[in-house]
Amino acid sequence: MRLKFKCVTTLSNDLNIARKAAQAGAAVISTWFGRSVESMIKRYSRTLVTDTDLAAEKEIFKILRNHSDYGIISEEGGDTGLPDVSKWVVVLDETSNFAHSLPLFAVSVGLGKGHNQNSRNSN
Repeated sequence: MRLKFKCVTTLSNDLNIARKAAQAGAAVISTWFGRSVESMIKRYSRTLVTDTDLAAEKEIFKILRNHSDYGIISEEGGDTGLPDVSKWVVVLDETSNFAHSLPLFAVSVGLGKGHNQNSRNSN
């Protein structure tokens, strides 16, 4: 059985990008935790979104776009990129807890691998 070291290197690079992006989003959220923030109810899902969510996503997106050609799927930003290609998945969980100053929320950045191998970052 042959190991493909290129895949391991790419995975390691993708993991570092995801970690850096999640940490950037967490830094924004940490700065605003416990303060009064603007929030609204989303029409289509009847769930809460805050200005902090939008600011955190903006920072996450900056890092992902600067270091990768993958598309992005997120709750607030929608779906970017072509179908069937690898995409970053950005989740800011438990906004309601954040808005009520409960320290039970998370920033997650994952990578969904697509079937189209024509992307520059695909393996």
